[in-house]
Amino acid sequence: MNICAIDQSFTHTAINIFDLNSEEVIYSTVIKTLNKDKKTKKEYPIELRIKFILEELSKVLEKFDCQFVFLEGLSFNNRNSTSARNLAGLYYAMLLLFLDKQIEYYSFPPTSVKAFALKGNSSKEEMYDRLPDNVKELFSELNVKKTTGLLDLTDSYYIGKLGIKKVKEELIKEIEEL
Repeated sequence: MNICAIDQSFTHTAINIFDLNSEEVIYSTVIKTLNKDKKTKKEYPIELRIKFILEELSKVLEKFDCQFVFLEGLSFNNRNSTSARNLAGLYYAMLLLFLDKQIEYYSFPPTSVKAFALKGNSSKEEMYDRLPDNVKELFSELNVKKTTGLLDLTDSYYIGKLGIKKVKEELIKEIEEL
């Protein structure tokens, strides 16, 4: 059984697919979109960026037959209201995709992911430093830098690990109730 962990954003939506049994990452990618055309400097409409992200995400979900998706919920500490509204649009569009595909999903508060990763509040760089070496190697093969998705992949990794923990805890509860 495969699960998908997502750290969503408009510039670098990071995805890690985990095998639930081995708890290992079996696939990683970053869906990138630009906010402006490099030549014309014209802004791309946000709805077209959302559409592109959803199309790419849908391909990954289908390819790996994901049964669960875990992602970060919305942060309410964002002072840029335009950015926060756009991210909310992306977030809810993703949830609709999961409903349409009948994939179970769960959102974690952003602070719980950081707390899980390092048992307290931590920076993205600290979270990256604590990744297992084999995961760092997998991410390096994607040729992403800290500014082009590496730290987003790191967040996605910890979202996935927290998701695996949640799924296994729920399975144990179900077994105990039998």
